[in-house]
Amino acid sequence: MELLCLDRYAHASDGRSISPCDPILHVYFEVNRVHESYETRSFEHKHRRTRSRTEGREAESCRSTSPEMASVVDRLVGAAISVKEPMDTACYQTSLTRLLERISRLEEEVLELRQCVQAPPAQVARPGNGLASLSLQSHASRAGAPGAADWEVRCLGSFHLRCAGREVPACRSRRGQSLLKYLLASPGCAAATELLVDCFWPQMDAVAGARSLQVAVHTLRCSLRGCGPGGSDETVLFRHNRYLLNPALSIVQDVDAFRAAYEQGLCAATAHRSAEALQAFEEARATYSGDYLADPYEEWASSARVAWQDRRLHVLERLGTYYSQAGTWDPAISCYRELLAVDGYREDIYRLLMRCYAAAGRPAEVKQTYLTCRDCLRRDLHLAPAAETTLLYQHLMQPSMPLGVH
Repeated sequence: MELLCLDRYAHASDGRSISPCDPILHVYFEVNRVHESYETRSFEHKHRRTRSRTEGREAESCRSTSPEMASVVDRLVGAAISVKEPMDTACYQTSLTRLLERISRLEEEVLELRQCVQAPPAQVARPGNGLASLSLQSHASRAGAPGAADWEVRCLGSFHLRCAGREVPACRSRRGQSLLKYLLASPGCAAATELLVDCFWPQMDAVAGARSLQVAVHTLRCSLRGCGPGGSDETVLFRHNRYLLNPALSIVQDVDAFRAAYEQGLCAATAHRSAEALQAFEEARATYSGDYLADPYEEWASSARVAWQDRRLHVLERLGTYYSQAGTWDPAISCYRELLAVDGYREDIYRLLMRCYAAAGRPAEVKQTYLTCRDCLRRDLHLAPAAETTLLYQHLMQPSMPLGVH
């Protein structure tokens, strides 16, 4: 069976038309892709048999499976097209769900076959290892050196993905792009099918949600062609009812670099190594180029966004303290102003900023800082500044006020 055209309607070889929105068409695409993968693997098996007896036996075993799997694929597609029209809605959805499950199992077997062919015999993963081993491999791959990374991902600010040094265009499906971000944000770069459906299609039932997920994943895979290990198309995999990014990919994210610098600064500060802490916090500050997955905005990432923002504010506060203690007022002022631009209700930071301006001999900025604090609290919270803030302002504006930050 083949599709003769894909304009407004697709036509099966027997003349029946299929709408592009019909789930059967997406099932056909998924099944056809699995079928083509088996044909490719069969060709590779044939040429690898001669390398060694061990590899030859593995290739022969995998090769003998391909015709049988191809027959299953053909029967699945034929059955899907032939039974669609007479079925009622409930029966049709049940049959489609079974087809999707069969396709998922076929994908798992394709992955295992590829592992048998591409990996040396001693390194072939045992089927029983499951998702745990994949997660460990994924964590190991993400810890690699940035220069050797397959993927370089920027999640702070505008989202960008670079593969082997080239910019990867965004997926044409908004849901497909969101799925990619969700997997990158998940532990082990993996997420259960039910979790993805609940996150992105909460208004749909399980069957309709699974169908929409399949379509979004297919679109995402198309947009990531050539971005798999070694330039392959193997990017988003399906194992044990979970979607995951290929664990063979080396992925470096800017949030990992920010976290590493932030934690290094905390450790150095705890050990009273001020110079090392200052350097680490400045590195974290430079890495933070914008809020987490905020451009475009992803609602599901709001809690993580707030957590990363809190770490950034802590970095700025620490840096302001170090610069103030060293008497370098301009860098301290820069840190406090950057912090207040994010959280304009921090009276403690307004007080520190006024002290820095006073110590730098800039009384006009002291007054302007106090007025900004007063107006912000009055306008948004209907509150007056705390007595401590007002008393400090009055004290700093006196001509005999001693310089310094206390």
